[in-house]
Amino acid sequence: RPTVLKGVPKFWETVHDAARDVRDVELQILGGRCHTLICGAGALAPKVAEWFATACHVRDGEGSTKPVQFIYGYGSTEAGNLAVNRKILPHVKYKLLPVEGIDLGKDVGEFAVKTGEMMFGGYHQDDAKTKEAFDDEGYYKMGDIVQLTHGQDGAVYVDVIGRVKSSIKLGNGKWVMVESLEDMYREVPEVGQIFIHGDSAHDRIVAIVDRQAKTAPVTDVQLLAKLQMH
Repeated sequence: RPTVLKGVPKFWETVHDAARDVRDVELQILGGRCHTLICGAGALAPKVAEWFATACHVRDGEGSTKPVQFIYGYGSTEAGNLAVNRKILPHVKYKLLPVEGIDLGKDVGEFAVKTGEMMFGGYHQDDAKTKEAFDDEGYYKMGDIVQLTHGQDGAVYVDVIGRVKSSIKLGNGKWVMVESLEDMYREVPEVGQIFIHGDSAHDRIVAIVDRQAKTAPVTDVQLLAKLQMH
C-alpha cells in the first residue's frame, strides 16, 4: 500500500480508466494511501492529469481527507528536469527552433534548452552526435515540438505536441503530428488504443483502433463519426 507512486503515462491512463469507471476517487485500486502521484517519461492526456489533481483524495489517520498531489514532470536524461505540471522551471533557459519544412506558427517549435550544471557535456567519444544534439549557441535540442503558453501568473507553460522525427509529411504537403492526433483521439471514450500511419505517397492518414471494451457498443460508422467530430 504505497504512499508515493511513480509511473509512465500509460500506467496512469490505465489507473484513471479503471478507477473512474467504479468512482474510486480514494484510489483504493492503489491501496488507498497514495498522497503523491508522479508521472514522467512521456506525454500525458490533460484530462487524466486534471482528474487525479481535482477529483481524487486520500484519508489521513484521523479520517479526514486531503487532495492527492499529482506531479507531471517533463525533462530528459541529458538536460534534467525542465517543467513540473507544465510550468517551466526557473533555472531553464530555452528557445524555440524552426522545424524544416513545417510552418508551426507563433510560440510553437522544437524545444531547445540550457540547464547549467544539470546539462550533460556530450556523448562519450561521439563528437558527431554531440554536435548534432546542440545548436550553434549551445542549446540542447530536445527533439520535441512544443507549444508555449504565457500564464497570467507570469510563468511559461510547455505542452509537447509532437516529435520532430515522427512528424509525417503527406502527399498533399501537409504535416501531421502523429502523437498529438493519437492523444486527441484517445479522449474519445470508445477508443482504447489507437495507431496512426501516414506517408508521402498518400494524401490521407489511416488509423487502427482498439476499442474500449467497457463502453457501450457502437457501430463502425458511429465510431468514425465521433472521431471526425473530435
